[in-house]
Amino acid sequence: METAICEATQNGFVVKSPAVGVYCNPPRNGALINSKTTCGTIRILGQKFPLQLPEHVQGIIKFTNREESTNVGYEQELFHIENVESLTTTAASEADAQQEMQNKNVVVAHTDGMFYRRPTPEEPCYVNVGDEVKKGQVLGLVEVMKTFNQILYSGEDLPETGKIKEICVEDGEEVKNKQVLFVIE
Repeated sequence: METAICEATQNGFVVKSPAVGVYCNPPRNGALINSKTTCGTIRILGQKFPLQLPEHVQGIIKFTNREESTNVGYEQELFHIENVESLTTTAASEADAQQEMQNKNVVVAHTDGMFYRRPTPEEPCYVNVGDEVKKGQVLGLVEVMKTFNQILYSGEDLPETGKIKEICVEDGEEVKNKQVLFVIE
């Protein structure tokens, strides 16, 4: 795991490469991101490392360059993060942000691992934005040590049916325990 270099700006952060290498799998524009979210990978001397943000950095992605794979130098700019008024870096407001997220209908990862949106690379995704879902339906998979755990639309706090409003992680992205995967409306 590599940690990106972040410089504060008036309305957010500039995220920079921590090393010379190839930056791949950038997160999508407009995504909410924090230190628990993988923000791409960096290949250094042929070895891939997940890239994450420092602990105090969070906000919404604003890209300057959206190529799938880019050669980068040390401290080369990767993208911008714009502050979100409801998400600030103080401990009190982090608790408020977590409470706000709990008030939404969300499905989270139950373990660390690799997230997959489809059962195999040849098959279609389990769900897409706008799809109707019902309790017990498979939404995705999280792989841990060659074991695939189903992510189900389930939970006491979720309604019987819903609609996928947002898919918060990309197919094949590393996820952390309790990271939000889907927002349901």
